[in-house]
Parts: sequence; C-alpha cells; structure tokens
Amino acid sequence: MSLFGIFINQKLVCETDRGPVTFRVDSLGALYGSPLLVGVYQKRGISSLATSLLLPPRTHPAFDENLTLRKGNYFLDFALLAALLVSLYLAFLMGTNPRLSL
Repeated sequence: MSLFGIFINQKLVCETDRGPVTFRVDSLGALYGSPLLVGVYQKRGISSLATSLLLPPRTHPAFDENLTLRKGNYFLDFALLAALLVSLYLAFLMGTNPRLSL
C-alpha cells in the first residue's frame, strides 16, 4: 500500500498507509463548518482506494423513543380561539348593557 492523505476543506486531516479510516460526519460538520469538501490524495491515483458512506438504520417515527413532538391538532386550536372570542364578546356585552344582556 502507498501513503494517502485525506483533506477536509483544504486542510490535511489524516495521512496513513493502511487500514480503514472512519470519520463521523456530524463531528466533522461541527469542526469544519457546514459545506464539507472532502478530498483524497495518493501519488499513484485513487483507483486502489474505496470510499463509502455508512448511514444509521432508519427507524419508523411511531417507534422512535426520542421523538417527543406530537402532531398538531388544529381543531383544538380553533376551539380554544373560538371560546376565547365568545367569552370576550359576552364580557363586552355585560359591560356595555348588563340589564339587556341578562
């Protein structure tokens, strides 16, 4: 094997001659910024190298234990707003003409 180097955003990150090299993309994003430009350099060319992106297994949202947000209930929002408006209207009527309102 020959020596190869890995560059991220034009900075040398790793230089090795054997074995797999693994990076966590979320950690790299925190260190080097949002647009990540990854480059590999080897004197003989990169035809002997293999790259891959490993993704975590996808879970169904219904079974995700870390999911704390619930879906919006628009009818509940409408009911609360309608009850508030009717209460304000009745309070306004009682304040302006209480005898007629009763």
